[in-house]
Order: sequence, then C-alpha cells, then structure tokens
Amino acid sequence: MQWEVKPLGTLFNGTGLGNGSYTDIGTAGLTFNQVVAGLSRNTVYHWRLRFQYNPTGVPFMPHSRWVSMPDNGWQETDLRTCRCGPPFAPADFDQDCDVDEDDLEIFEGCASGPSISLAPGCEYTDMDVDGSTDMMDFGIFQRCWSGRTTPPTRTAQTDINGDGIVDMEDFAGLQRRISVGAAVADPRCAD
Repeated sequence: MQWEVKPLGTLFNGTGLGNGSYTDIGTAGLTFNQVVAGLSRNTVYHWRLRFQYNPTGVPFMPHSRWVSMPDNGWQETDLRTCRCGPPFAPADFDQDCDVDEDDLEIFEGCASGPSISLAPGCEYTDMDVDGSTDMMDFGIFQRCWSGRTTPPTRTAQTDINGDGIVDMEDFAGLQRRISVGAAVADPRCAD
C-alpha cells in the first residue's frame, strides 16, 4: 500500500509518500488500519492511497489507481488531527487535552465496582485493566486530574451534589456511588 497525506489546500504531487509492505489479499479482500506519522496537530488533511503490486507477480502494473473517500472532492477535508495528542492522558476520555468534569461524567457512567463486568463501550475507563471500573481506576483518574482547559460541554450529571460547581465534593459523591463487589459502598464514607 502507498499513501499520500497533505494539509488541505496542498495539492497531491506524489512526494512524501508512505509505503507499506506487500500483502497478498487473495479473493476475500483486506481490512487494514494504517497509522500515518508526522502530522501536525490541529490541522485538516486530505488523503489518497493506492495498492502497490509485487513486481514478481504483476511486472507490467506497478500499482492501482489512487483512491480516496467516496463522495468527497479532492479539496475536501478527510480528517482533522487533535489539537493536543496523542498520546492522551489515560483519563482524558474525551481526548480534549485535559482531565476534567467532562471526563468525570464519562467515568461515572462506566463505574461498576470491583469484580463487576464492564458495560459495553467502557473498556477505556478500566485504566488498570482488571476487567472493572472501580476505585483503583478512580485513583488513576484523580492523579490525572488537571481541571478544565477547554470550555465545558457537560456538567449536569457531574455536579453530583447539585451545588452548581463540579469540585472535590462531587468526587467524594462519586466514591460513595461506586459499589464494592455486590455490596453498596459504606455510607460512613461520607464522613
């Protein structure tokens, strides 16, 4: 496979091509995922790719034609890189470069307690990879806490105590909500 990725507004010119290795796709086709390095942050790009043929098997046709996103013009955005990552902090679930109230809301929605299976879509909140989103994960979350560096997008569910401010009191409320095994957390934890 060969690819060309350019910032939007830069014409494709066949320079700066990325190359993969030859893969026999057979008759079933191929599913692939290609990471492209060297992209600038917070930039819009367009891309195209083509398949290279092994010259020992197809000596007179070195590659396929270029293909890109269907129904997308050659000067339309295909992707935008994140403004800050990757890599993101482990607890930056919304990938907005901070660990804040928005991430707390996501964490809270996935919190299950030890030995309780993860809900579908919550695998990323299991930061210690033990099969559950519990207090160990919450400890990692706390160590990653940076506070808001971007405008809020969600607050109603993260303001656990309903005082209009998302703060450490809400963290404490979350701690009380996380179950320990099949038992409800000890209400004395509020003291």
